[in-house]
Amino acid sequence: ILNILYIMTTLPFVISIPSHNRLELLEKKTLQFLKKHDLYGNVKIYIFVAPEEYDDYYTKYHNNKDNVFVVKSLLGLNKQRNFMRDFFPVDQKILYLDDDINDVQMLDTNETNLRKILIKDFIRMKVKNAYLGSINPTNNLYFCSNKILDGLYLAVGCYYLEINKKYKCLYLDENVTDEKEDYRRTLTFYNFFGSVYRNDSICVNHKYNGSKGGMHDQDRIKNNDLVCNQLRIKYPNLCMVINKKDKLELR
Repeated sequence: ILNILYIMTTLPFVISIPSHNRLELLEKKTLQFLKKHDLYGNVKIYIFVAPEEYDDYYTKYHNNKDNVFVVKSLLGLNKQRNFMRDFFPVDQKILYLDDDINDVQMLDTNETNLRKILIKDFIRMKVKNAYLGSINPTNNLYFCSNKILDGLYLAVGCYYLEINKKYKCLYLDENVTDEKEDYRRTLTFYNFFGSVYRNDSICVNHKYNGSKGGMHDQDRIKNNDLVCNQLRIKYPNLCMVINKKDKLELR
């Protein structure tokens, strides 16, 4: 028991935030979320930005005292994700966050210390040989449960966990749209490792597609439909496509 408690209190993880054109919003959203949950200053936070935005982000956020590091990366989410995979060492435990997340919601009110929850999640992932971890992707606790699951579960891009691996198949194709990169990653990890971890007692407090910046300079509906069809063809036994009113939906 003492050994487990020691591991739980010392197990290192870092936080990785890709950001684009959200210099002010990052502070109002994600960094406030990290401060609320006592992660800011206590866990190393890496902010990855395109070269042309680096100086502004560095001036505003880089702070060695609080373990906040701005890293010059690449423009484009697929390229950024691949850059981050290369940046961190193999087996590094990483919490990936969007730059405009509001908060998370917790079904279990007996344990609300997010750092402890994350440490437990990483331990469970390691035990289950799952290298991609997720939470409930909805914005509503009604759809959550107090279950710890592993299987084919979407690891939504705004909040997901990884134990870093550098197998060639895990890198995103930089020549395709950034749209639904979280679906691509989820299917790739499941297809390769056979499982995606989920802590279903937590969901996001996040407005999807609601903030300027990020990917919102792209034709998202057109790209969404393109990716849905591509993934349906590539993984016919793992997903299906539903026709919605204005776009396709992947399930």
